[in-house]
Amino acid sequence: TTGRWTPEMLFTASAFASVGSMVQPAQWMRFYAARSTAVLRRSALIFAVVLTLCFFFGVMLVGLGGQVLYPLLDTNGSYYTNEAGALLPNPAVGTTPGSFDQILVVVLKNHLPALFGPLGAVLAAIILIAIMAAAMSTADSNLHALSALLTHDVYDQFLRPQASQKERTWVGRAIIAAATLLALFIVVVSRRSESNPLGMIVVLGLLAIAFSTQLLPMTVDMLYFKWGTRQGAVSGLIVGLGIILVLSPFFPMLAGNSFADLIGYMKKTIDIGSWALIGNGLVFVVVSRLTRGNPEAG
Repeated sequence: TTGRWTPEMLFTASAFASVGSMVQPAQWMRFYAARSTAVLRRSALIFAVVLTLCFFFGVMLVGLGGQVLYPLLDTNGSYYTNEAGALLPNPAVGTTPGSFDQILVVVLKNHLPALFGPLGAVLAAIILIAIMAAAMSTADSNLHALSALLTHDVYDQFLRPQASQKERTWVGRAIIAAATLLALFIVVVSRRSESNPLGMIVVLGLLAIAFSTQLLPMTVDMLYFKWGTRQGAVSGLIVGLGIILVLSPFFPMLAGNSFADLIGYMKKTIDIGSWALIGNGLVFVVVSRLTRGNPEAG
């Protein structure tokens, strides 16, 4: 409806969201359970392919089908809006601007039983349970990854290097509890506040995946080619992160309308993480090739 999600944008965002998720700390820590490098390579490849297919044939089809089943236009051909002019979903889906995400539940509830009878109700229940289980699994992984990173990289390295294993364990548990309470507080506040802090969650989530995707060139090189150099990896990472910063919603706050036309064009074509990955990969290859013969470039 906004014109932002063109086919090119949908394709690159879906493809690189799955790849970016693969190299995020929470997911990468799961790969440590692999019994060999070959298993790790296969697991990473299958994860990226399966998640991409889920985006294309699951999430996207549900969203597109939902617009057909529950149009955003009323009988007069006008969009549903509230008093402030914000776009609203079909009344059968919800009555607030934040209700668009309910489309999957509405489709499952109203159409699976109609198509398959009692079996449809069972399938809808199983799918909803699977969604809740996946959400809990993702939350658990992210909480444990956050705990491990802060405990090992901050507390153990800078605050108390002499801490015992038992102390580090309890610090990690405290971080998990604090992060959970903070998330719960933000959810409660967002439901009662007009500012809606959770409204930024999609933007921040896409930025997080875009940042994670910049680890892909060095990850692929370590797993498959073992050709790149340290200088190439660092240079590519700096360029990729810089491109994301320039294309992010926060850059205009720092630089005003500088390069507004170019930035606007780039953001409308493909996902910002894809632009950054292209620059990252090119710099990684070029710098690695130039520093390949340097003994200190390992």
